[in-house]
Amino acid sequence: MTENENLETDVLIIGSGPAGGGAALALATYGVDHMVITKYRWTANTPRAHITNQRTMEVFRDLGIEPDVWAQAVPHELMGETVFCTSLAGDEIGRVRTWGTHPARDADYTMASPSQNCDIPQTLLEPIVVGHAASRGSRSRSSRSPASRSARRATWRPSRPAARRSIIASTSTRSARSSTAW
Repeated sequence: MTENENLETDVLIIGSGPAGGGAALALATYGVDHMVITKYRWTANTPRAHITNQRTMEVFRDLGIEPDVWAQAVPHELMGETVFCTSLAGDEIGRVRTWGTHPARDADYTMASPSQNCDIPQTLLEPIVVGHAASRGSRSRSSRSPASRSARRATWRPSRPAARRSIIASTSTRSARSSTAW
């Protein structure tokens, strides 16, 4: 893409974290033309979020990647407890059984969904989601690539003139948000 060319797509996704990658996977699965633009060349390489809730696992199930997620995740029954301490190596103040692992809450989680929550670090989840999105036709650009530097200066236009423009932005510090313009 040169500086004077326009990026043509129906949906532009900003960021390739779990929200952006998930959006790309869903759009690629359903054949919607989209482009992911991210400032990084690949997925997260440092620890970040790690609890994946039941509704997210249901979406992964619908998109056909739940078995791949389970292959890398800590299963629900081993998720255990949240420990409260004065510091990382300090005195323990208390602990709470969490994420439905207490026997009194297990049935609530089991009856709520055919999918269980799990513990999978973002460093392991992102490659699964982004990899499946790419294998299904998702296009992406890194802001560090020459083509994306040109894309930042280019005017974005939907590939179909009558199509509604959608931009999905996701960042590691904010939840996903979407905005539309005609």
